Amino acid sequence: MPLIMIDNEVDAAPPPAAPARRAAIRLEMQRLRPHLHAPASPLRHFPGPSPVPYHRISFPMRWWRTIAATAAIVAGAYFAVPLLLNLLVRALPDRQLPILGGGTAMAVSLFKIAMFIPAVLLAARFIERRRPGNVSSVAGRLRWPWLGLCLAAALASQVVLFVELFVLVLVFSPEMPAAADAALPARQEPWEYVLAGGLIILVLGVFQSAAEEYLTRGWLLQAIRFASPWPGIIVQAVIWTALHGTGPGPGSVGLLVYGLIIGWLTVHTGGLEAGIAKHVVHNGTLFTLQILISGLTPLDPSQSAADAVGWIGTAAWITSTAFYVGVVVILTKALHQWRDHSGPPTWAPPGFAITTGETNADAAPVPQEPASFVHQPAI
Repeated sequence: MPLIMIDNEVDAAPPPAAPARRAAIRLEMQRLRPHLHAPASPLRHFPGPSPVPYHRISFPMRWWRTIAATAAIVAGAYFAVPLLLNLLVRALPDRQLPILGGGTAMAVSLFKIAMFIPAVLLAARFIERRRPGNVSSVAGRLRWPWLGLCLAAALASQVVLFVELFVLVLVFSPEMPAAADAALPARQEPWEYVLAGGLIILVLGVFQSAAEEYLTRGWLLQAIRFASPWPGIIVQAVIWTALHGTGPGPGSVGLLVYGLIIGWLTVHTGGLEAGIAKHVVHNGTLFTLQILISGLTPLDPSQSAADAVGWIGTAAWITSTAFYVGVVVILTKALHQWRDHSGPPTWAPPGFAITTGETNADAAPVPQEPASFVHQPAI
């Protein structure tokens, strides 16, 4: 039987044309996919132009993987872990650990929330099948030097918060300090228990604060897949507010505005470091003051920022957060100028466009994909 030769360039029918939007989506998936598994460069310790915006990192993942991973996070960290811990606490004498005493309930509550960190990272790795470090930042991990700078800025913003509170209370509500002092319970435990138990609670508070960032500004923000970051920012801010419970107007408004501000800052800096730093310093300061003044027993895990009843505290909190965001943005711009003076960053993958509009001119050209690749399934 004679062989029939087909001239692919002339006689072969062209591949069916995909709809424009579907083709554009596939093209972006193809562009983002290498970044999901590429090793992180040791040079990426600070924010800089990135091949992939933070809110688009999970875009190449199949949607059903993200839904399944979210369900696993909720089932494991929100239901299973608290149920197991509650059973263990019931087995304790008086439901208290000797070293924590009345602070046991708060420590257990902080530990429950902290379990969202491994839940999110494991879901990203084994269900979405991507690098879990991409939840931390566009660098594929936490950028520790950048986190250190953000911690310094957060400490400065906390000083601004207390100065604002002092001025606002002095001007608008001079009777508040006396009423608050009368409402504070006296310390009941000896100092050795307060210091030992307080240290445990402060350490757990660090992980609790980071876990809330990983869940909301990390996982949820990346799970809402729009070209604009604002749908994800708004959704995570609403869920962040709801997770703190219902309360008077000032507390809930403050939480919502804070969630929106830190959500935008997360996208702007390309990672969770700025949000973690602010959250850790704010919660750590409040925990420290409450433990030193009243001890461990009055710590109530059922109370949250949503229970704030006055607008003075909320206004001071939001304005100090705005100050913090301004400092972080200035640091980010300064780092951009410091890094961009020598051209495109050396860690940019070959052929990738970066957010500044520059390209890596020295990189080898990327071969063109065949037109039929738009029909290949996403990972």
